[in-house]
This record gives sequence, C-alpha cells and structure tokens, in this order.
Amino acid sequence: HPWNPDDSPYTNLAGAAGARLITTRDRHLLGLMDSTIPEGQEFRHRFPELQILRPEELLERIRAG
Repeated sequence: HPWNPDDSPYTNLAGAAGARLITTRDRHLLGLMDSTIPEGQEFRHRFPELQILRPEELLERIRAG
C-alpha cells in the first residue's frame, strides 16, 4: 500500500482470503477505491472484487437489502 505501508497487511490478507469487503474509517484505505488516482487504479486492478466501505455505507447496503 503506497500511502501507508501499515495498511498493507489488511489489504493483502483480504485479497489472499478472497474477501469481498473491508469496512473502515481509515482514509488511506478508503482512498484506494478512488479510480481517478494511480494508486486506486492499481488497487482495483490487483483486487477487482474487493470493496472498501465506511461502516455507514455498509449499513446502508444492508438496510437496502
């Protein structure tokens, strides 16, 4: 993870485990979902199935069914 190497274990574990979702408030992790920046583009290429959401966004999706 180029912005914050401390976050790499989380993204690597999620990718290795086949996770489809990380929920966090960490701005560096959330920034990886921004496809307008090179880091976000690389992340989306490496982990196309993985989404990173704020807890509030996850709750909205759960409520929406």
